[in-house]
Amino acid sequence: MMRKFIKLDELLDLINNELLHHNACNECRFSTIAPLENTDDTGCNWSHANLNCKGYPASLGQLSDLCQSTTGCQSVAARVIAEAKQHYNVR
Repeated sequence: MMRKFIKLDELLDLINNELLHHNACNECRFSTIAPLENTDDTGCNWSHANLNCKGYPASLGQLSDLCQSTTGCQSVAARVIAEAKQHYNVR
């Protein structure tokens, strides 16, 4: 699949807007994206986006009591990232 190249800040805006379309947690935001030096096995050139909930880091692999529905937030965030990784690379 051919990915569209966009700037890091554009990708961050895009995935944050997508996260807002899901009502899992209105106080969660992606704060940064981790670019890779090379593409991974799928052809994507960024590895993940860091999620914050109420201003605090919320690892996608850990549960946190900062969000009212952390498992919902994290699963939605993971889906948003997975889909974005299929469609976008950063420049």
